[in-house]
Amino acid sequence: MKILLILTGGTIACKTQNHQINITSETADSILTVYQKINPNSNILFDVVQPLQTLSENHTAVTYNQMIQFLYETDFTSYDGIIMTHGSDTLSYTSALVGMLLPDISIPFMITASDYPLDNMMSNGISNFSACVRWIENSVCHGVFTVYGKKDFPCVYLSTRICEADPITDDFSAFGDGIVAQFHDNHITFINKEIVNLLKTSCRKKRFFQQPPVIRNDVLLIKTYPNQNFAMYTLENVSAVVIYLYHSGTACVVGNDYNICNFMRKCREKKIPVYTASHKRKTDNYVTTIESDKYTTFKICQTSKECAYIKTLLAVNQNEYLPDEVIRTNIFFEQE
Repeated sequence: MKILLILTGGTIACKTQNHQINITSETADSILTVYQKINPNSNILFDVVQPLQTLSENHTAVTYNQMIQFLYETDFTSYDGIIMTHGSDTLSYTSALVGMLLPDISIPFMITASDYPLDNMMSNGISNFSACVRWIENSVCHGVFTVYGKKDFPCVYLSTRICEADPITDDFSAFGDGIVAQFHDNHITFINKEIVNLLKTSCRKKRFFQQPPVIRNDVLLIKTYPNQNFAMYTLENVSAVVIYLYHSGTACVVGNDYNICNFMRKCREKKIPVYTASHKRKTDNYVTTIESDKYTTFKICQTSKECAYIKTLLAVNQNEYLPDEVIRTNIFFEQE
């Protein structure tokens, strides 16, 4: 069995010295040495590549373009599976990115991270990494997945439905029914067999984006909160706006600077599309939602904040489709 190991940095690539956590150049050796020590009889051949090396909080258009270019230039056909190591801070965003770029992948593409550097006994890095290998060995189903969880209890998430980690527990959550399976003692318990069956039968036969998007245009992501002053947003050099509304699909529509409709009118005057997200598919809506809907370019329904942002970022940085067509399309099961 042959697995491609893609190193991109993050805590799983770090060591701790003088209470400072930073990336080390020994990442591949650290991961594979520990894994092979635990699994001395493994006959898996790993090819290791490192297209970039950064703490994930430092991801910008530059690193995303490096990653996109690598994914489009690499031939995956000679591998049984792929494992990408990544930082946990922006894990959910990159997971959404890879899922929408490679919805046609015919092998398992696993993205994983670590809560502590591997030299820390509390680290879940090798546990997560081992679960990735186990998933590939079992050929459960193809597609893009994210693996992360408590030590010895990794969860497998659909990459387009994993949400940011809790800042206290460091636990990730799933949007809707995004948890696919959980590991315990190398045993896989399926949480959502419906997604597994969909991945086995309904994956795309070809990539949605035939040409690699190049991130040049910026997207402003706004999350609603009480007493939010929309006048603070200058809209300079903004190509599109994503507003992630309250869970009911609502936002403030009273006052002047606090009224989302006034902000959206300003966007319309500047010809900046506004995509609102967190919407459910339903017929009854709050009056505040009905009011803001008048100024919405397109409503993104039943999609996580991360996916709504990444999908919009891709939509305004590609030339194959109209942006609204990208937003409308369910590319890799991101719409719950």
